[in-house]
Amino acid sequence: CLAHAVGKLLGREGWNRHDALTGAVAPDLHIATQIANVLQHHLPSPSRLENPNLHLPQKPYIVFNLAASNTYKRWPVENFARLAQNLKTKNFNIVLVGLAQDQNLADEFKNYFRDKVWNLIGQTSLSDLIYVISQSSLVISNDTSSIHVAVALKKPSLCLTGGGQFGMFADYGYQNLNRWVYKKTHCFCDNWRCGRSLKNQPSPCLAAITFLEAERELESLLPQIKN
Repeated sequence: CLAHAVGKLLGREGWNRHDALTGAVAPDLHIATQIANVLQHHLPSPSRLENPNLHLPQKPYIVFNLAASNTYKRWPVENFARLAQNLKTKNFNIVLVGLAQDQNLADEFKNYFRDKVWNLIGQTSLSDLIYVISQSSLVISNDTSSIHVAVALKKPSLCLTGGGQFGMFADYGYQNLNRWVYKKTHCFCDNWRCGRSLKNQPSPCLAAITFLEAERELESLLPQIKN
């Protein structure tokens, strides 16, 4: 959880989502903005990777995080792969990040994306993740720590997000750089009640986001990218 990672950066092991929501940091800001503000002031500034076994592609590259804390918060992997395929034709290399438990998502991604991919899933510390994102051209992800780090670093980002807790964890940052793709369905802002009974499938609000909608938002974001 990014909140716990921020707590470690501050030397406050107990700092978590509840502290942010109850005003332990700044009561007038929602948690995502609070975390981004904390990260901007306390992020380490690594000049290289800590893990000598990690190898990044030549720039420009784009970071994908296919995971989320629950399966119902994940946009379909096939759609991410289609975005990656389009970006590959524009000479971007593709890097995957995530936790070790997300390795199955990388395997699924490779079923659809047949070009070379740099798979760093399960191999990055927080410091390494920050470095990888800082050197990237763009981050594309579900609502994960990667997106919030990108916002804090003022890096372009495209987030596919549901509406379960919309406004608390999404739709903030720099308007020209940080894009949030979402659909207001009947279950919007229901605290994810619509997804908790689902098994291995996205919630209705995430499932409603089409590939073409995400592609259009990505195309409008590309001019902001500095390779």
